[in-house]
Amino acid sequence: MITVLIILFLAAIFAVVISLVFGAIYVPSVNWVIDDMVSLANVKKGEKVVDLGSGDGRIVIAFAKRGADAVGYEFNPFLVLWSKYKIWRSGVNAYGAHAHVYWKSFWNEDLSKYHVVVLFLSPLLMKRLEEKLQKELRSKTRVISATFQFRNWKSTKRLRSTWFYIR
Repeated sequence: MITVLIILFLAAIFAVVISLVFGAIYVPSVNWVIDDMVSLANVKKGEKVVDLGSGDGRIVIAFAKRGADAVGYEFNPFLVLWSKYKIWRSGVNAYGAHAHVYWKSFWNEDLSKYHVVVLFLSPLLMKRLEEKLQKELRSKTRVISATFQFRNWKSTKRLRSTWFYIR
């Protein structure tokens, strides 16, 4: 029993250190923020949506339920496993939807293939991400950020604490 507790404690410390080094600490989105993101995106069936730092996968699932091909990139392996379980449990892929979460850093991914980019990241990452998105995104890509806004971009819409941009 003590061994299991030690392993769980070390795993939790590992997850926090990974989060601090490579991105934001996991803070689950509240349901109304997810609803606002989906509403602002106005996603159409078959559009490609990416969630940067996808956490527990709820945003990916919400977009897949609306008919999007939804992908999440998450660096925390525990959250990736939890997301995969939640996707399976939700049944979205059984009904023709597409929801996937990958254990990868989105910094190394080309985001040009996505129609919609959603994020809820640390303000420390926003400037660097703004530069990455500016270089990679094609014209008319919709970008939705919960809580934190991009410093140099003008938002098209805002719904409570969610910012909407068109690149």
